[in-house]
Amino acid sequence: LFLQAASYPVWSGLSRAHNNRQLQRLYSQVEYQARHHAVTELPNQLGLSGYLESRIENRPYPNRILALLIIDLGPAEISNDSLGFSDSSQVLKSVCERLMEHTRQDDLVAHLSGNDFALVMDDIKGNEALYTIGGQILAAFSNPIVVNTREIILSPSIGVSLYPKDAKTSDHLLMHAYTAMHKAKQERSASPCIYTKEIERQDNSRKQFERLLRGALGNSELEVFYQPQVDAGDGHIVGVESLLRWHSPELGLVGPVKFIPVAEATGLILDIGTWVIYQACAQAKIWFDSGRPIRTAVNLSAQQFALPGLVDIVSEVLTDTG
Repeated sequence: LFLQAASYPVWSGLSRAHNNRQLQRLYSQVEYQARHHAVTELPNQLGLSGYLESRIENRPYPNRILALLIIDLGPAEISNDSLGFSDSSQVLKSVCERLMEHTRQDDLVAHLSGNDFALVMDDIKGNEALYTIGGQILAAFSNPIVVNTREIILSPSIGVSLYPKDAKTSDHLLMHAYTAMHKAKQERSASPCIYTKEIERQDNSRKQFERLLRGALGNSELEVFYQPQVDAGDGHIVGVESLLRWHSPELGLVGPVKFIPVAEATGLILDIGTWVIYQACAQAKIWFDSGRPIRTAVNLSAQQFALPGLVDIVSEVLTDTG
């Protein structure tokens, strides 16, 4: 009993030390998982933000240019749903390998989401160096990634922002790089897009346009016009083509050349397209009931053709409108 009592403090101290070491390992593991992508083990967005903040706060040479490149891999879907876990993991690891081939020892590569990667490069010697590096990265993905005989074709877009020229904080640096990347993606640019104030102005204008368009259908701002198709022999109308117009309180009358591409890019074309079919069929029924049956044509987006339920939608509209 005496020996047990005498040894208890030693045992208790050793036990606490062991538990503390285990807790420390668990904390470190949780911290690592929170800041790194599970598959590629590259820093994620949280890890990237922490790295940028550290580099900005502890710069021995404040005037050196630090570049943040956001690399979007394009429309190819790299996910477990589309490829399966094993194949999608292999594609992501292949992407990492190709990116690493064009980085320097002190550069940081991060994996922000499924299709978005980032590259941090310090002490950049101007825009020409960025165009060279960006061009090399784009060229690295000119060949498809082959996984189990399946070819995955990637079409990267690169946006760049610079510290301290474009931003003074990591959040703004990341935001501006994304703005430039969206510009490169929109224009399908074959070279990196470097952020400027003009690009930000255009991006804000585009976002405002999208916001107004999203409310157009619910606010009854859309209207269908009908362009007649006339028989040149006797002059009577043999059909009409349904043409969409947007009466925006802020922008005035907007033609389809301007807003249809935006509707397709945002997916709004699906709801708008169904609404147009309904309006055209309802109008055709009115003409039919008045004794003037007119063949009515409706333009469909390629995105509507991709819908598995397109036939059901048209059938339902025909039934509802009679």
